[in-house]
Amino acid sequence: MEMLILTRFQRVLKVKVEIRKKKTLHISLVLNRVRQN
Repeated sequence: MEMLILTRFQRVLKVKVEIRKKKTLHISLVLNRVRQN
């Protein structure tokens, strides 16, 4: 039972990390675009 909760928690954590990566990537892309102009 505990393992099930743990894996679910890890999955949620992984998703959050992925979202954060995408956000930072998007922000850096936008910043680069602004700098070039």
